[in-house]
Amino acid sequence: MVVVSCKSADTAKTHVINFPEAIDNIGLINLSEVAKSIRYVPLETRGDALVGEYPRISYDGKHIVVADYQSGIIKVFDNNGKFIRSINRVGRGSEEFLPMITILSIFNENIVVMTEREVVEYDIYGNFVRKVAVPNVEGYRVGNPIMIGENRYAASLVDFTSGNKEYCAVVYDSLSNVDQLITVSGISGPQVVSDGGIGSAQRVGYVPVARLFQYDETFRLYYPESEEILSVDKSNVMDTVYVIEYGEYKIESNLSPDSRCIQLMSFLESENFLFMSAYTFATITTTGSHRMNFLYDKEAKKTSVLYDKAESKYGFKDDIGNGPEFWPRSTFGEKMVLSDISALSLIEFAENNTVSKDLEKIVSAMDENSNPVIAIVELK
Repeated sequence: MVVVSCKSADTAKTHVINFPEAIDNIGLINLSEVAKSIRYVPLETRGDALVGEYPRISYDGKHIVVADYQSGIIKVFDNNGKFIRSINRVGRGSEEFLPMITILSIFNENIVVMTEREVVEYDIYGNFVRKVAVPNVEGYRVGNPIMIGENRYAASLVDFTSGNKEYCAVVYDSLSNVDQLITVSGISGPQVVSDGGIGSAQRVGYVPVARLFQYDETFRLYYPESEEILSVDKSNVMDTVYVIEYGEYKIESNLSPDSRCIQLMSFLESENFLFMSAYTFATITTTGSHRMNFLYDKEAKKTSVLYDKAESKYGFKDDIGNGPEFWPRSTFGEKMVLSDISALSLIEFAENNTVSKDLEKIVSAMDENSNPVIAIVELK
């Protein structure tokens, strides 16, 4: 077992995500600024092919795989959206999994289902391949695992009861043997939010949890208090790839309802871009918390907020296919990102906007109960 910790970042060699700069660069960005093309794929609608709300989606260039977030039932479609098969492996058996699905991916032509406590792998026909449970790490709750390579997995570590724990993530193999424990400097206890008023009780606002994302042959690790995004390669060598500057929007140990801060929640990464989702507290809008989307352009080294307050839009304006706003939900390779659009949303958009002939044809064959449309974008 190897224990590693992050080292001080050399900002001259790393990318700097500047959130104060982003607040000064608010506005919708045309999709054509980051993408070469967009393709809309309507998923075939029939009784055994129906997809529920908030689906998990993945793509390998040949198959579009969609999982219902709540039921866990998986639907397999071809590259043009034609339904192939339904896979129902939900249950308590040794070859099954319990929903909810946190991440769905395709690895070496197998479907990989990631739940809160395990990773389960099936072939494209639904045949069981293997199941890998999270390891036991004394003093921690282990959860939200991801597959990061052949026989290699990572998961977050968290302790909800006491502060100053040393580790935030674990790397392990297909037998649940721990290979690496990761520590990040500056880890403290649960964040506390004051309800205000003299003598008022305090309540826990959130417990910082490491967030892990697979990227190429490495995985990225972000711990909310570290202000760095780390990269761990397949040899378990860790380094800083992004430095986050929060400036006046840094989360303090005690939050009040009017705190002005930004909390990075998740991101997807392509060869040239970082697509980030964050909660903003009393920043762009005047009150309350809101989920916002940020873009970091690696080549331009620029951070922007995708936001149009007048239209309440938070994604890219599709000036290529004249479709609704786009924000990626999954990746394929280094230059492909995907998202899903509900039938009702697409129909309403087409009724109020001029869409392309391709989209017009898709919408004409839909009703509000149709399966979603998958938008596949090739990035620059």
